[in-house]
Amino acid sequence: MTPEHLGFEEYDLASRIAVSHHYWVVDGRLETYSSRHRHVWPGAA
Repeated sequence: MTPEHLGFEEYDLASRIAVSHHYWVVDGRLETYSSRHRHVWPGAA
């Protein structure tokens, strides 16, 4: 987290999906980006 950026992860343990959320302030405007990823613990693949 910085004054220009906020990022956090959302985990769904049952489906092993993580969603990465990012928010930036660019030239006074809010920019957003989210991406889904498969979340696997070591040895759980």
